[in-house]
Amino acid sequence: MSQRWRLFLVLTVALLGLGALVSSGVQLAGIERERSRQSVTQEAKAEIRVRQIRAFVASHVSLLASTAESPSIRHLIEGRPLPADELSGLFLALIRHHPALLQVRLIGPSGWELVRVDRRAEGLVVIGLDDLQNKTDRPYFFKTIALKAGEIFISPLDLNIEHKTIEVPWVPTLRIATPVSFPLLGKNGILVFNLAAQTILDISDTEKTTSNEQRSLLNAEGYWLTGVPKEKRWGFLFNQDATLAKEDPTLWEHLNSCQGGFLHRDHAFIYHQRIDLTQALAEAGTDTESIIAQAPVWFEVISSPVPSFFGDGGGLLALVGLGGPGCALVAWAWSGSIVRQRNAVAQRLRAEQHLVQAQKLAALGELVAGIAHELNTPLGNAVTFISTLCERMHLFRAATSGGRISRAALDTLTDDIDKGLHDAERCLERAAHLIKRFKEIAVDQTGERARTFTLDDYVLELIDTMRPQFKSTPYELDVHLGSSVYMDSYPGPLGQVIVNLITNALLHGLAGRPSGTITVSTERGQAGQVRIIVADNGAGMPAAIRNRIFEPFFTTKPGAGGSGLGLSIVHSIVTNLLGGQLEVESEEGTGTTITVVVPVVAPQRLAPSPDAAASSAPQRSPA
Repeated sequence: MSQRWRLFLVLTVALLGLGALVSSGVQLAGIERERSRQSVTQEAKAEIRVRQIRAFVASHVSLLASTAESPSIRHLIEGRPLPADELSGLFLALIRHHPALLQVRLIGPSGWELVRVDRRAEGLVVIGLDDLQNKTDRPYFFKTIALKAGEIFISPLDLNIEHKTIEVPWVPTLRIATPVSFPLLGKNGILVFNLAAQTILDISDTEKTTSNEQRSLLNAEGYWLTGVPKEKRWGFLFNQDATLAKEDPTLWEHLNSCQGGFLHRDHAFIYHQRIDLTQALAEAGTDTESIIAQAPVWFEVISSPVPSFFGDGGGLLALVGLGGPGCALVAWAWSGSIVRQRNAVAQRLRAEQHLVQAQKLAALGELVAGIAHELNTPLGNAVTFISTLCERMHLFRAATSGGRISRAALDTLTDDIDKGLHDAERCLERAAHLIKRFKEIAVDQTGERARTFTLDDYVLELIDTMRPQFKSTPYELDVHLGSSVYMDSYPGPLGQVIVNLITNALLHGLAGRPSGTITVSTERGQAGQVRIIVADNGAGMPAAIRNRIFEPFFTTKPGAGGSGLGLSIVHSIVTNLLGGQLEVESEEGTGTTITVVVPVVAPQRLAPSPDAAASSAPQRSPA
């Protein structure tokens, strides 16, 4: 063999090896980019889903607690005879006005249902005495009667059971219950709501990232609730042992070892998170978690295939030479790779824009959840008062038609009506005040609407909407207002800046500490400027972290629900829309102070409109 042929073969082998290395490198780099993109996307969406689930549960927990304090239940607790007609009227009103309620029941100490109202296909039904059931053997009964007054039990998610048989078609159900005292018997019964849990299953199955994505929801024992064929779902109710723990013990062990995370295994990306309902309610910032005695844990698992970044020609670069046809094939494969990479970059940018918008909507969702919780108590009490009065009037008409009314009974009725209407009016006035207070903030949060407003008043209203998040924590939220500035700017984006800074301080600065304070202050700055300071006395940050906090997707809590977008959004709003700047002071162990410096009049408000500019331009006289 000539020297040239030997050299040719050596170079060919070398180039083929180089091609294989380049091909593998591009593939691995593409996989890593996709892993990073999907990780951030799934974490941000998961955070939104958890907020929706906890808002759904928290609102009904509040409703149950307020119902347990209703006059009809109070009469029972005070030792009066069971007001069955009043209670059935109250339960009908509750189930009529709350679509997620499937059943409302009062169960006595013996386990027998005393009053029950169902939502059925044919309408709302008050169950007759002959159809009431004994629930002594149901866990939600014997676990709830052992609780203290005011505590609440939240059952595992399962299927509705009637007369010891699973209802068909299946009705996924979540039960929340609280003990009710029966003084004459010296024992507890329970008040229990059956909730349509399909709402929770639907929340966990929305917003698929790709058509090949598979979502599953599992309970604490690893049984599938969604995401698998019907014969594998709800196995614990059918004495089946089909669980993730049995089919994939390694993955199940990993799921139980952490709060959440993102895996790349077996040619698939797997995102998972642990949904601890007790913890979720605590993070909701309401006072409900302080009374939760027991709540379920779920696992969400999302799997999607790892994409190929060279299509079907993944090894093309390693299989062709650099001759004429080979070069053409290499160029063809390489150009396809470049196009796919460009498309991936464009998709990533779209995903980032979507996540920024999702973060804004999530902040609005937190506001709505807070409003719903604050409104639930006065509105729930008003419904209770009015429903009780309606039932009393029904009984009064029945008594008068039979000629059995006495003067004392009439006086008692008029007193009850007077008191009930007064209490209902007071509750509705409270609700109207809350709606008026929140309305302007909600309108501002939904867009970038500019208007004039007093900064201190707006900050105070905003702080009021966030105080529920601190009720059940050892932390305090203080406010010191000293600007007295009238602004012409964008209150919605400015409010989002303040909310994100407070939330960041709560989750990162004070998390895990026994106590702490977040202080929001306003003061006048230099001419035409105002300063808004959010300070905490928490953990602080080292320089390495402090220098990166405004970078998109930078988070110190990867895999724990932190999307890394909160402070990036703050920076974008302050520097672009509001025309201001941010100042950060923080040392490890000394807390963090972030100062927002913005002009009193937003830059866009100073810029003349096209019409105004045209009208102010010099006009040429006709020749």
